[in-house]
Amino acid sequence: SCVNDKRFPFKKTVEQMVAQNPDLVFFSGDQLYQTNAGGEVIEAESEADLLPAMKSYLAKWRMFGLTFRDLMKDRPSVIITDDHDVYARDLWGNGGKRMTGGRTDGGYLDLAWVNAVERVQMWILPDAANPGPWGDGILGYFTSMDFGGVSFAILEDRKFKSPPTDILKKAVDDPRSKKPNTTLEVIMDPTFDTRTLDAPGLNLLGDAQETFLRDWAEGVRRSGKLAAVLHQSPFVNVGNYQRTFGDMDSNGWPPTARKHALQAAAPSQAILISGDLHYGTILQHGIEDWGDGPWCYSLPPFGSGQGRVWDPVEPPQGGAVPGMPGSGNHFDRFGNKLTLVAKADGYVGYGMVLFDKDSRDITLQFHPMDPNTREPIDVDVPGWPKRIRVE
Repeated sequence: SCVNDKRFPFKKTVEQMVAQNPDLVFFSGDQLYQTNAGGEVIEAESEADLLPAMKSYLAKWRMFGLTFRDLMKDRPSVIITDDHDVYARDLWGNGGKRMTGGRTDGGYLDLAWVNAVERVQMWILPDAANPGPWGDGILGYFTSMDFGGVSFAILEDRKFKSPPTDILKKAVDDPRSKKPNTTLEVIMDPTFDTRTLDAPGLNLLGDAQETFLRDWAEGVRRSGKLAAVLHQSPFVNVGNYQRTFGDMDSNGWPPTARKHALQAAAPSQAILISGDLHYGTILQHGIEDWGDGPWCYSLPPFGSGQGRVWDPVEPPQGGAVPGMPGSGNHFDRFGNKLTLVAKADGYVGYGMVLFDKDSRDITLQFHPMDPNTREPIDVDVPGWPKRIRVE
C-alpha cells in the first residue's frame, strides 16, 4: 500500500519479498502518486486530454512495474486502485458520476480516462461481477476468485460512496483553533454530534456490490473455505492526523452503510485486508457489539510516510492489550465499535497473511523497513504476528 517512488527502486526489500516466496501478491491501492516519475500531472478534463494524460500516467505506472517486476513475474497479483491512482485527494465516487463541483461533491475526472487507468492496473483481475456501466459511464470491477483453496472477494470502497456534501454543507470548525476548517470532510470539533452525519440513503458499497458481497459470503460459509476480503480502506475511522478528528474519507462513514457492508461479509468469517491509512493496525470490527464483526488488517505504508495516530481520548471498555495504549474496545469518531489489538506507530513496511487450511488459522505478519532507506530491518513490531482462529 502507498508506493511513493522517492526511494525507488526498493531493491533490498523487494529481494526479501521474492525470497519469502508468497503464493499471491496484493496491492491495495495508491500504486502511484501524482508526484511520482518527476511529478508531471496532466488531468484529463475532456476527451482531447486523454492521450497526453495517459502518456504522463504511464510514466508513473512504469516506475511501479520496475519496482515490483521481480516479485510479480512468477506469481499472480491482485491490484486495485485507490484515490491517488485516479489523481484524487480522497475520493467519493458518487456511483460513478463525473465530477461537476468541488472535491467533496464527489465524482471523477474524465470517465474515459478513469476507465483507461483502471484497465491499465486491473486487467489481470477476474471478470467483474457487475461491470455496469455505472453512473455517467464508469465501469465496475468488484469480483471474486478462489486461489489455493482460499476464497477472495475483491471490492471497490470508493466508486459507489456518497460524498460528504450529501449530508454536510459547511465545514465544522475546531473551536480550539483560530483557523477556519477548509476540509469539509474532517470533523475537527470534538463536541460535534456525528450522529447527524448519518442517513439511510447514504452509500458505501452501493446496493449491487452489497448484494454481491452477501452472496459471496454465504457461498463461502457453505463451502467452509478460509476467506479474505481485499479492499481499499478499513470500515472504521481508526487513523487520523489528530486524535479527536473524524474523517468522512474513512469507511467508518457513513455508519449505517458501513454496518450493512460488515453484515454482508460476516458469514464468510473472512479477514478484511486493506491499506490507505499509512498506518498498520489489526482490529476486530464491532457491528452490534464489540467482537462480533470481521477481523481487519490495515497494511502499513510501503513508500510513503507514517503520520497517522490512534490515541483515543476515552479509556477502553474492556479488551485492552497490556502495555499497548489505545488498544481494546473503543468507539471511533462516528460511533462505530472496534477492538484494536495492534498498531504500528512510526513503522513502515509491508504485511504478509498466512492461511493454514489444516489448522484453520490465519496469521498476520508485519515486515518493517527503515523509514529513511526503506530497506528491511530485523525488529519486532508490538502486536505482530497475530494468529486468528476461524471456527
